[in-house]
Amino acid sequence: MAKDAKSAWNSPIARRLRQLRRAEGFGASQTAFAAKIGWLQSELSMFENGTRPPPAMKILGLHKAIPGFDPLWLTEGRQEGLSHDLRQRLEANYRENFLHAV
Repeated sequence: MAKDAKSAWNSPIARRLRQLRRAEGFGASQTAFAAKIGWLQSELSMFENGTRPPPAMKILGLHKAIPGFDPLWLTEGRQEGLSHDLRQRLEANYRENFLHAV
């Protein structure tokens, strides 16, 4: 993976979006998650791999599609506005997928 592609893949928004998909129980299925949130799979792919950031309207739409979601978590990493349930799922996903990789 080229340096620019790797840094895009590791962008905070791209990482959090992948984490959200997994925490919502969609694992590797971008297609099913995209359908749930009303996005095209190709859009989700571009946003998750950091090719381009999701537009504000797409991010705001997640608030309607995912109970307990707060757009500030995706854009800034702030957890205060997340529901307790969603925060728990995100933390469990982080422990399962990221801490085991280290």
